Amino acid sequence: MGYIHVKTGEIWKVNWLDGTTESLTESLANRILYLKEKINKNQTIEGGTVDQEIIFEQDGQTFELAQYLTEETNRPFVCGQPEDFETKAAQIPWNVVYYGYNPGKNEYAKETLLTVGNGFIGLRGTTSEMEISDANYPALYLAGLYNNVGSQVADKTIYNEDFVNAPNLQKMYLIIDGKRIDIEHNQILYMKRQLHLKTGLFTAWTTLRLADGKEIAIQAEKIVSMKDIQQYAIRYTFTPLNFDSEITFISEADGEVYNYNVERYRSLTKKHLQVTNVQTEKDVMALESKTTHSDITVS
Repeated sequence: MGYIHVKTGEIWKVNWLDGTTESLTESLANRILYLKEKINKNQTIEGGTVDQEIIFEQDGQTFELAQYLTEETNRPFVCGQPEDFETKAAQIPWNVVYYGYNPGKNEYAKETLLTVGNGFIGLRGTTSEMEISDANYPALYLAGLYNNVGSQVADKTIYNEDFVNAPNLQKMYLIIDGKRIDIEHNQILYMKRQLHLKTGLFTAWTTLRLADGKEIAIQAEKIVSMKDIQQYAIRYTFTPLNFDSEITFISEADGEVYNYNVERYRSLTKKHLQVTNVQTEKDVMALESKTTHSDITVS
């Protein structure tokens, strides 16, 4: 019983339990399939390490090799060196991790599973740059925030008690050379999102290539408070990777949000909030809105 190690590169080197080293030179897909099948056939392999992240696409989804082997063999695999195994393997049950960006239903599902909350606040697992669209759905939900509003269905007015998407205060983005930087319209070189269930910390790492070739790495962390249930915090950092240019950082309070999560309900009334007051003082902003029928104020 023991652990194997995979050293990647142009040629992969696999250190097996019997002390032998095997070279894998086939296509990426064949290497991955071979590893999975050989591990599954050998019950003495308890898990292992992969020296670095290997990202690949399969059936329209994005995977990372160590995570993929963990899920496909039901044994722990981690990125790193053999001496890192115990520490990193202990974190596997606590981490919900997704790689890549697959806009649409799959993205919506990931955002739901990466939600951070405290029983009062729920923040979906989007990045700060994302806006409501068919591709992704940033949303803030608050316990008790409902609105009873009518929708025209055929020749009848149907009333529903809707759970309201609250104003988006986690909206942050960059402006480079006069252009807003978003996720949907730039090339994503790397994206990883992780929710640590023990600490409640959500972290997103994104590397983008812009139309002019500029590359920028963005990291965002967010967490909600268990002590003060109406508080949440976001830390947003960015690093230009291959250019020197003026960058403007925007943090926005967006009151023009609407409900758009469930596709079959999108023909119903989506707008549930009306902005009633906006205030700014230096680098502090405040937004107040009210539900259109239940008269609940959010500020």
